[in-house]
Amino acid sequence: MRVELTSPIVEVDDDPEAFYELSLAEGWGDGAPLLPPTDARVSALLAATPLEPSFVIGRLPPRHGAATVELAALNAAQAGCQPDAFPLVIAALEAIVRPELNAIALTTTTSSVHPVLIVNGPSRDRLRIDYQAGCLGGAAGRGSMTIGRAVSLCLRNVGGQRAGATSRTVFGQPARFG
Repeated sequence: MRVELTSPIVEVDDDPEAFYELSLAEGWGDGAPLLPPTDARVSALLAATPLEPSFVIGRLPPRHGAATVELAALNAAQAGCQPDAFPLVIAALEAIVRPELNAIALTTTTSSVHPVLIVNGPSRDRLRIDYQAGCLGGAAGRGSMTIGRAVSLCLRNVGGQRAGATSRTVFGQPARFG
């Protein structure tokens, strides 16, 4: 089933470096290369959830942007998230917007903090989520990096988190990458 996307469409060359340069110029990215969020990639992610693309997961701080399922899918597609892992991105965003997390403080503090998603159970192997040596970075699990990066991109592109502008983190945080 084809889903009609409502987000603005940006036409780019088929050149990955051109997309990367555009992401840097427009401020969508985190400095690392992104995958173009093609209709096919976004539709595959949307097919992995029963939620409607227009469903608002919550409002992401610091600017309280409405995180729709479609916007989450766009950012997850750029991060290289696989469709089977997309429900975990949604779950992480649902957790971040819960008032008791106090995500506004987390996204605007001078400290170098970032939310952590812990996944247990059989899906961690299937989705290649790191949980042994190097599990906090560098173990090369696709699930770990793409799920975390999708959440970080949502905080950036939907919530408006920007170092030096809305986030006053002094030294930054490698976890904000993914």
